[in-house]
Amino acid sequence: MFFFLSYKIKNRPSFFVSTGGALFAIPWFFYIRTSPDVLIFLLALVGYVIISFESISKVSRVCILQVIFSLALCQVILCFIQSFLPNVAKDWYEYNWLRNGGRPYGIFQQVNLLASFLASGLACGYLLLMQEKRIYRQYVIITGLAAIAIILAINQSRTGWIGAVAAILLLNIFFITSRPRQCIEGTVAMCLAAAFGIWIVQHVSVLINGQHWTLSREYINSNHDRWAMLTTTWKMIMDKPVTGWGYGAFESQYIHYLLDHPQLNVKHSSIIPHPHNELLFAWVQGGVIAVTGLLLMAAGWIKFFINAIRSGAVNTGYAVLIIPLLVHLNLEYPLYQSFIHLGLFVVLLRLADTRELSQKKDVSKAQKNRLMRFSGAIIGCIVVVYGIIGLYANNEITRLERHELAAFPVSPPWYFETQRERSNFDSMIALLVDYNTTRSEQDLALFIKKATPWLDYGVDKNLLVSMITILRYRGDNEEAAKLYAEYSLIE
Repeated sequence: MFFFLSYKIKNRPSFFVSTGGALFAIPWFFYIRTSPDVLIFLLALVGYVIISFESISKVSRVCILQVIFSLALCQVILCFIQSFLPNVAKDWYEYNWLRNGGRPYGIFQQVNLLASFLASGLACGYLLLMQEKRIYRQYVIITGLAAIAIILAINQSRTGWIGAVAAILLLNIFFITSRPRQCIEGTVAMCLAAAFGIWIVQHVSVLINGQHWTLSREYINSNHDRWAMLTTTWKMIMDKPVTGWGYGAFESQYIHYLLDHPQLNVKHSSIIPHPHNELLFAWVQGGVIAVTGLLLMAAGWIKFFINAIRSGAVNTGYAVLIIPLLVHLNLEYPLYQSFIHLGLFVVLLRLADTRELSQKKDVSKAQKNRLMRFSGAIIGCIVVVYGIIGLYANNEITRLERHELAAFPVSPPWYFETQRERSNFDSMIALLVDYNTTRSEQDLALFIKKATPWLDYGVDKNLLVSMITILRYRGDNEEAAKLYAEYSLIE
């Protein structure tokens, strides 16, 4: 079905995106057991191919921008609560102010994911401002843009900053001649708001447990870790440039590579599950085939961008909206780790294709379009059902974790598969919790049986410490020494 649909769009830039996506997924699919995220990626890819057949009117495009901008503003409200009302945030969202340094993450559980979403919302709001004719609505939008800019400053994500600045700068280039007042007022408001947010970070403190804490963070360790992981990943690629190292085990492979090459003298302050660059990540895992697919998808967006430039500033603006997410891909984790970001990426990529705005719809294709809509509805239902099951599983696992995993089932229910990695990890910790109560040697044996293959593709400091302690207790000092060598690289 996928290749049939791809063939139908062979004369459009969408063909580059769909074909590149297929190439990107081919080597990944062979590791579906250890890296099931490929199914999420393929679902998003098929969804993109289907909606690429649907024409989106100018009114619908504006409505989509309004929805994204509104969702970003909802995150702004939540972020103010997380940063400045820590007790409320802890009760409502289990937000730990001290662990996060007061940096808000909204609903995303990760500060950079929030920042990229806000940067995308900022770009959408700015494009709305460029198209809005009514003065009072323009100032409402500018107020919203300023609020987002404040939170981006408080969030302190350089990825979010780069994405937001790049998108707004490009939008200004294309609109400054036709919308000079909106560009100047909107940009000045965002700059002043960002400056105010930076002042808050440097000078405002929050009272936590009777002690005042500021929001400012340091970047020295982050800079060192990023450079080390990029250079080490590149060396790994040069060792296997054609085939790659395989999917689902980068954490473990990275650590073992450092152990096998002590001359690199690299240590990290945390686990490295991803090199913070999707191009390198695709190459190191899937080799030439995967990186070729990724480059084809990039070529598709470039083609969208070129076509949009030829058709006016507004169309170009739609092609620019995806830039914050493209920046995220090159500096942070993959988008398929967040359903919201992946869905947003698909929608913004579709909006970048503006060719149909100047074309009349062919009535003879109505039947085919109904088939596309039906297929899209099926995929939508699958996503909704999966999301409901995943949400239920998440709530159940969270409930068990709140009770220190004392009642974690020996045989986890089927729906825990939607949270497989978290469920597997918790099942191992539950064995240690049970051992502390029962002193059952069977718990230790089962823990080692589960943890040994888990450590082949994942790394966790606490799990390593537990394994080392148990192995020493059981007299297996040689294996304990090997694991301690791994632990020392991330201490």
